[in-house]
Amino acid sequence: MQEDLIDEISLVVVPAAECNESEIPLFKTGKYDAKTTSAKSFKLKEAKRLSDNGLWLVYSKN
Repeated sequence: MQEDLIDEISLVVVPAAECNESEIPLFKTGKYDAKTTSAKSFKLKEAKRLSDNGLWLVYSKN
């Protein structure tokens, strides 16, 4: 993400939670430094409801 190579994010969300603190987050950017790391902005392009209450979300770069 820091190299600006991602134009779209496709994300499936399901109604389940992982409670293990050692799990890796969805996006890991390394050490945060406000001077070198900035948040990336995406807009919702599409949302579809899946069976079993899941959601398929598609975001595109602003």
